[in-house]
Amino acid sequence: VDLIRAKKMAGRAVLFAGPPGTGKTALAMAISADLGPKVPFCPMVGSEVYSSEVKPTAVLMENFRRSIGLRIKEVKEVYEGEVTELTPAETEDALGGYGK
Repeated sequence: VDLIRAKKMAGRAVLFAGPPGTGKTALAMAISADLGPKVPFCPMVGSEVYSSEVKPTAVLMENFRRSIGLRIKEVKEVYEGEVTELTPAETEDALGGYGK
């Protein structure tokens, strides 16, 4: 923790490996909590990364987005341009076909 605060370990990651129940997650959570609320803790499970349904890079990118607080709800195309004229069209139905 002191190395991270002194910025001698910035931009690096730590991988804890070992059998279940040895405190790897607890240690990582304690380090993250000690560094403050701006340091994210995003646990990953090996079965997530090596799933046959999703590519490993997609899982890693999602965890990276989660760690920086980025949420992508949907992707939309945005068209840029300038509206030069609007022509209203009158219909018999006041709702224009929408609603009842």
